[in-house]
Amino acid sequence: MSLLAAALAALLAAPAHAAPAEPYPSVRSDERVELLAAVRLLAGDAGVSAAFFRRDTPYVKELSARLAPFARHPAIERWQELERAGVGYVAAYQWLLTLGPAPELAASAPASEATWRPAGGAVGLE
Repeated sequence: MSLLAAALAALLAAPAHAAPAEPYPSVRSDERVELLAAVRLLAGDAGVSAAFFRRDTPYVKELSARLAPFARHPAIERWQELERAGVGYVAAYQWLLTLGPAPELAASAPASEATWRPAGGAVGLE
């Protein structure tokens, strides 16, 4: 038997689909992160135009359309104020992760000074 024929025979004898040794990991997105991303998108945050947040993807187009009625929500306006005051998105996400789960978002740890100082103090983040 030729080498090619032996290889083909071995391939035909192998199972068509081998089960993975371990189950695939589950991937989830933190609701708090998604919420702030949506707020930033609706607020027209300049950082949202980065490659990570391309506006021409089906996901972002659908998200923008579904959330358009909330474009004047006080949370959107507050993000715009915080952004103008110098609260950067990295500090905002760090602060957000000190909060409990949505929808309550109760504070579970103090915000860092780098976050609350540009916001006008810790009260400015509430």
